[in-house]
Amino acid sequence: MGVTSLDMKSRRFPDSESLSVALERELLDFFVSEGASPRAVMLAGGRTPLEAYRRVAAAGTRAAPGRRSFFSDERMVPFDSPDNNFSQGVPMLDSLGVHSEDRLRVQTNLALEEAADRYERDLRNWIAAEVVFELGILGLGADGHTASIFSDRDLEAARNRIAFGVPKEPGPDRVSVGVPLLQCIQRVILVVAGAEKAEIANRILMAPQEVIAGRALAAHSNVELWTA
Repeated sequence: MGVTSLDMKSRRFPDSESLSVALERELLDFFVSEGASPRAVMLAGGRTPLEAYRRVAAAGTRAAPGRRSFFSDERMVPFDSPDNNFSQGVPMLDSLGVHSEDRLRVQTNLALEEAADRYERDLRNWIAAEVVFELGILGLGADGHTASIFSDRDLEAARNRIAFGVPKEPGPDRVSVGVPLLQCIQRVILVVAGAEKAEIANRILMAPQEVIAGRALAAHSNVELWTA
């Protein structure tokens, strides 16, 4: 593993399948490991982690008590839309037996700011209850965004919010976690696959301050970049 000046570790895989297998193992380790404290994993939307989610669902493993999950961001689309991140994670969480009250979701039937405020309140309640935010999975867009932090304007809004609304033109609007929430997570893995993302993966590794995702994670001490 290589390390940048921001302590970002790098792990390269020969192909997307190898990355998915490794991510499956990380998720299974999180969900089945014993521990007294309630623990949470932040899941990423998008295409890259979906195969790992499918593999976990097919494993037939049951989660240990107290395992919780939430998503890094959500599009303001109906739950049954294929673009809804939470719905993409349901088969995995159902297979693991994660209780419904241990899965946070953005209420996409609400207005944008109301949905963001509700998500922030729910996450703050977990923080107040001393839930351990053990693992976070994030994607990285070809434009350098992560979660739904697309621009410096979004990053400014994200600096003081656990969760915040992101108006998008064209839509759909989104709700994203903010920088203070990212700082609560003990270990963050950025997963990146595809030739179209090779350049941005190299940029965030070599010059993270030039990439919006790198700036969002700049103060984090335990970030890994997994690329295929």
